[in-house]
Amino acid sequence: MIIVCDLDGCLADFTRGFAALLTRQTGRVFPLEDPNWPGCWDWPQLYGCSPLEEQTAWALLQRPDVQFWRHLPVVPGAEGALPMLQARADLGVDDLYYLTHRPGWQAKQQSEQWLQAQGIQHPTVIVVPESRCKAAIVHALGTTLLIEDKPETLLACDQVPQRFLVDAPHNRGSVLAKALRVAGVRRVASVVEALALVRGRELTHAQQG
Repeated sequence: MIIVCDLDGCLADFTRGFAALLTRQTGRVFPLEDPNWPGCWDWPQLYGCSPLEEQTAWALLQRPDVQFWRHLPVVPGAEGALPMLQARADLGVDDLYYLTHRPGWQAKQQSEQWLQAQGIQHPTVIVVPESRCKAAIVHALGTTLLIEDKPETLLACDQVPQRFLVDAPHNRGSVLAKALRVAGVRRVASVVEALALVRGRELTHAQQG
């Protein structure tokens, strides 16, 4: 199986990390403990940040001393996914890729270091300049399992037989909900659930075969 898993929103908690960065820069406080936060993709300005404040925060990611991507927290509920992914890699049957849109200084190396710190050995991270570039890479890899939190990416990857949307407040109100259902994309609570479903299918096929 060729598995492609997104990082931010699936394994790494970008939202919480970027909110902390904005708080340090602007003093603005965000409702981190609200289970329905953030309810959209472009949340910084919705919660009062000016475009300049947001741009300044993004610019900090270019500084070598910031190491933003390396120190992100794990998405709540995703802690168990990391050993599950490593276990699949240890079997030597799956090809595993972590595909992400991340700007900043040494974003790829920081992402690999983050994964290694979570117990992932020799991770393969692919960093794209824009999210819309993901589909071409996913198809070129011959991906058979895609785990993402962005509906548009999942719909664009229409050649992938197994696609899972990791549930999050920012994607619950998507106007693409019906299109996702029609396309056979399944919404899951976490990467753990997605991997458990895949493993269940594998066991069923093995018993039938």
